Amino acid sequence: MIYYLIIILIALGWTLYKIGYKSDIVSHKYHLFFSVGISFYILFVLGQIIIPFISLDTLQFITDWSRTWGVAWLLVGLFLINRNDRPPVAQFPYFLVFIPLLIPFSYLPLHQTVFIKDLLVSLYEMAAIVASITIFMHHLLKKAESLFLLIASGLFLLTMILWWFPLFSSNLNNFLVYLMLIGGIILFSRGFNTYINSLQSKQLT
Repeated sequence: MIYYLIIILIALGWTLYKIGYKSDIVSHKYHLFFSVGISFYILFVLGQIIIPFISLDTLQFITDWSRTWGVAWLLVGLFLINRNDRPPVAQFPYFLVFIPLLIPFSYLPLHQTVFIKDLLVSLYEMAAIVASITIFMHHLLKKAESLFLLIASGLFLLTMILWWFPLFSSNLNNFLVYLMLIGGIILFSRGFNTYINSLQSKQLT
């Protein structure tokens, strides 16, 4: 399992480099919000690698909250894409983009209960996946730039389903889960900048 986590960590680091360091992160809020979310997930995966060797309550706390803040910022990025992809008259107020940042506060009463907190965060992640599939499928009908992101979202969805509802033996199921997750991350890093560039060019026309 730790080898899979190391590969995921490398894939996330490469994705952060692709959409963050290699782009004008300050002026492009899309890149900024997704980069912050991915950074939190990097902390989460790093914690998962370290915890088996160094079991500290503080480390567990940081790991748990990193995942929660990660999905919150990814949802902020998706909300921004959804808002800016609408005609000006149909756009909701900009401040509503940041509504997902309330998610960690809903996590507060449950952070001591292992199963419920994992289920809650997984539900938020599922919401992000379904939202991304809806957004990228809608955009695919007009332009092909979202194809990689749509396939990545589909792989994330299958990952979530197999994680909660195993269909195969433990070893095979885990292999498929991590394989699809790694594949989804790679496809996301491959398609994100192209998609965002097409979205921004659309807004300028």
